[in-house]
Amino acid sequence: MKTSCGSCLLPSVAHVCVRISDEDRGLCQREARYRRSPHLKRQRQKLLPADVAVLRASSALRPMGEEQFAALLRSGVVRALYREETLFAQGLAPASLFIVLEGCLKVYQTGNDGSLTVHQIAHGGDSMGEAQIFLDIPAKMGAEAIWDSRVLELPRAAVLEAFAADPALARSLARSLARQLETRTRELEEAYWLSAPKRLAAYLAGLFPPGAAEADTRLPFDKSVLAARLGMTPETLSRAFQTLKERGVRTHNRCIYAADVPALSRYARNQEETPDPAHIRKHG
Repeated sequence: MKTSCGSCLLPSVAHVCVRISDEDRGLCQREARYRRSPHLKRQRQKLLPADVAVLRASSALRPMGEEQFAALLRSGVVRALYREETLFAQGLAPASLFIVLEGCLKVYQTGNDGSLTVHQIAHGGDSMGEAQIFLDIPAKMGAEAIWDSRVLELPRAAVLEAFAADPALARSLARSLARQLETRTRELEEAYWLSAPKRLAAYLAGLFPPGAAEADTRLPFDKSVLAARLGMTPETLSRAFQTLKERGVRTHNRCIYAADVPALSRYARNQEETPDPAHIRKHG
């Protein structure tokens, strides 16, 4: 039975605020312990069996043969990061391949006017730095942990050696670069053709399970990061959320609820139907 979430009073199908606020609380308590005790952070710089499973499942390394996979991992270094700690500064990225073991990072670029653009949100298993492996020049972007995170850094020489020895890795990195190009092209098209509310609707629809009629979720980052990811100012994002309220989207801090996910997707694709006011009132 669907009830209101006791944390934010939004219509909720899974008590998303209560469920994930408990996870946040545990993460913050753990992070506080790391800050008080540096040796605990050093312990997090060890590669664990669970990390190997994450790497084996990652799109970048999944196709590799066992021998090359093991050799590549031996060359890697685990980096443990606090929340908001820098992995590499803008323009100073080493020529390495980074794969997120746990946590969440943003790959960003700051303009001369101080404006922030987030190019990628990287979660467990996601990779960063593929282009720099081949270009051998520092990236124009920086990377920072959004939450307490751990990342495996693989040096360029080891990756290129594995690249030459294992065609499967070559194909996977080529696919990764192609996906990044496709993503950038799509984002440019959306920025040019879609209004801010429709760009937000497209992003939110992608967060919910396929086929869901209604759904809720909680952003793993603040709305200011979401605004930078969508190429908006926080004020524009706020107005976009207000527009989507007419289509059954409700928010409270980082919690988001959509009363009609298919309608939200149609709206983003310019295939909208007239919203059902009764349906929205029922869930609003």
